[in-house]
Amino acid sequence: MAWDERAELWFERLYPYGLGAAVFVAATVWHEAGRAYVRSMGFGSAELVSANFDVMVTLTAFLFSVFVLAIAPGGGFIERIFRTSVFREFKRYVVEALLLGSLSAALSLPYMATKNGGIWRLQAIDALWLALAVTALLAFFRVVKIFIQWMGYDAKHREKRKAR
Repeated sequence: MAWDERAELWFERLYPYGLGAAVFVAATVWHEAGRAYVRSMGFGSAELVSANFDVMVTLTAFLFSVFVLAIAPGGGFIERIFRTSVFREFKRYVVEALLLGSLSAALSLPYMATKNGGIWRLQAIDALWLALAVTALLAFFRVVKIFIQWMGYDAKHREKRKAR
């Protein structure tokens, strides 16, 4: 495996966490400015948390159902790659996305239960919640990107087989 391939693999594995860490640092440093900007746009913490909760619950349920269908016995390109290292890596990414999405949704509940976002006064917890939400969303995007790449790869091979 060439250095470029290894670097790309490591980037793919770690970019959701790296960007999540960057969001944590930015949210910690610019906490007050961020809160003021959100308020000036006409949003409150309740809307932001509620939107995150809805997105995470929907994406987690959708990804879980698609993944269950993908591992079900059957034909197609999934069965051909089922026992490969590529599929093991994909399963790892799916499990990470499911765990991060579930955790992000679960950590949104205390925010939704408090009046006027009372918990938002704790800067480190706010930054952690925001970083987790971004990390979970990027983990979902990573799974979708790989799945779309697989679908394109399978379509190209199908066309080549038809041309023969």
